Amino acid sequence: MKKLRRSLSTVLAIILILGVSVVPAMASEKSELESENEEIEAELSNQKSKLEELKSSITDLEEYIEALDAQITEIEAIIADYQAQADTLQSEIDALAVQISEEEDNLAEQYELMKMRIQYFYENGETSYLEALFESGSFAETLSSLQYTVELTNYDREQMETIQTLIDSIETQKTEQETKYAEVASLQAAQEDQQALIEEIKAEKETQLAEAYNEEYEIEQLMADLEAEYEENKDRIDEIVAAYNAAQNSSSSSGSSSGGTSSGSSYTYDGATFLWPLPSPYLANCITSYYGYRSASATNGIGSTNHQGIDIRAASGTAIYAVLDGVAVANGYNSSAGNYLILYHGDGLYTHYYHQKSTSPIAVGESVTQGQVIGYVGTTGASTGNHLHLGVSIDSMWSNFVDPAPYLGI
Repeated sequence: MKKLRRSLSTVLAIILILGVSVVPAMASEKSELESENEEIEAELSNQKSKLEELKSSITDLEEYIEALDAQITEIEAIIADYQAQADTLQSEIDALAVQISEEEDNLAEQYELMKMRIQYFYENGETSYLEALFESGSFAETLSSLQYTVELTNYDREQMETIQTLIDSIETQKTEQETKYAEVASLQAAQEDQQALIEEIKAEKETQLAEAYNEEYEIEQLMADLEAEYEENKDRIDEIVAAYNAAQNSSSSSGSSSGGTSSGSSYTYDGATFLWPLPSPYLANCITSYYGYRSASATNGIGSTNHQGIDIRAASGTAIYAVLDGVAVANGYNSSAGNYLILYHGDGLYTHYYHQKSTSPIAVGESVTQGQVIGYVGTTGASTGNHLHLGVSIDSMWSNFVDPAPYLGI
């Protein structure tokens, strides 16, 4: 949509040399630029909505990732606690294993000693008893010697039973600690699995966030390019309007006058009251909105609150009349005015006819006479119903709007 820009002085020179014959070309370029800017505005609005949604999504992703980080930190603390418990339990299990091994060695040693005593009593049993009987000084000494042998055997048995009981107790403790260790290890593994899952989700969200950042940058760049193009088009439109107005003023000041041609400078406005732009019964009592401020509720939020004309209610297809003799200087469409026609009547006076049902049959550069049908009532553009918007501007085609009421005698 880029255009080759001509300087104001160049355009003005062409107009002064060729006269109104360049008006259609200028109006066509202007209309095209306006259409382009409407498309740009629509695209900017679309991109702005996308950007707002994207920024909201980015905020959500950032908050979500932050929450995941907090969960990961919490889980890491739990895992560290479980690991500390597991380390403690493992140390206790290792110590119990050492203690069991030592007691088993002690039991084995006692067992070997007992076997040696038993073997000795077996091999020397009878002699020992006879010797105890004949060598003892008394019967009491013999009984005492035999009792010693019995007690020694009982001691060995009791000692081994004590050691075995201790081993059993230690092994029970070791089994309990191993069970606790297995439970802690299971809980730790579950937390590690949960952490891995969260980190996987986090990685996915970080990828989405990076993509969102890239998309945000691309949209902002696109919007910047669109805004630059919009301003470039707007500058060109202002240049065309300024050149046209300058040419009209220059032609008027040079004494050019009299009607009947397509040159805007050949018309003069003597202050006469405008012809009513619609047929009866659509007269002043059908005005639904006057020039100036109006509330947004009055337009259902569609039209401008700074109303630069008057709205006259009429049925769809009602003929629209030219209020004065003049020449068409713009014929086009935009989202606000809908199908529109602009006439120039000399002495810097323009009239605007908006929301027409279809494109006006009057070509740019074509002369019209007062009362000539120049279009038909519709509801195109920013409109809440069938009506004619009549606007009046002075010394500018697209600015310096004034109240049409005095020109209409109301």
